Amino acid sequence: MGNMLNETNQQGARTLGGPEHNALKAKIEREQLRKTKAMRRNAQLAGEITSNEHLIASFAFYRGTMKPGEWIRLEHSERAKSAEWKWHMKAARRGLGIMSDKEKGFKLPENWMSRLSVLGIELRHNFEDRRAFEALNTELELDYEMERFSERYPDVIDTLKRYLREGFPQAKKVWNPCFKQYEDE
Repeated sequence: MGNMLNETNQQGARTLGGPEHNALKAKIEREQLRKTKAMRRNAQLAGEITSNEHLIASFAFYRGTMKPGEWIRLEHSERAKSAEWKWHMKAARRGLGIMSDKEKGFKLPENWMSRLSVLGIELRHNFEDRRAFEALNTELELDYEMERFSERYPDVIDTLKRYLREGFPQAKKVWNPCFKQYEDE
């Protein structure tokens, strides 16, 4: 029969077969399994987060300790290691799109403000809220300012839970004539 990759069916279309096809099929199956497991983990994570204040404090922690686009090894405080904070910090990393690597550490993406915007915290065009967010403590302490900021954005936790269960929307690209490039909307 030979290598089926080079054979054609009755309609003249190429058929797939042989080792190349099997390797590609295995790769696709592994990717589908990885995505299924990630969806299951995200759904579990959505069920574990309960506090909008903890979530916003976690966003503030990562914003205050990381520079966008740079890998950093983070040392979390004892508070961050508690079960209550652990889930919120993990959800904040997913919400912000923070990448992790065992060797390099963590990386805050350049579009972190766009990610917050998708969750309902608009900092790019609301300069008052941007100043308030940047003034939040980065020590995972739930103080008066954290409470006030959290009250301005009560739906963040529900939005993040929905995206963890259903998947995050793709960022829309818009043309920025000043920089002559496309940027996240």
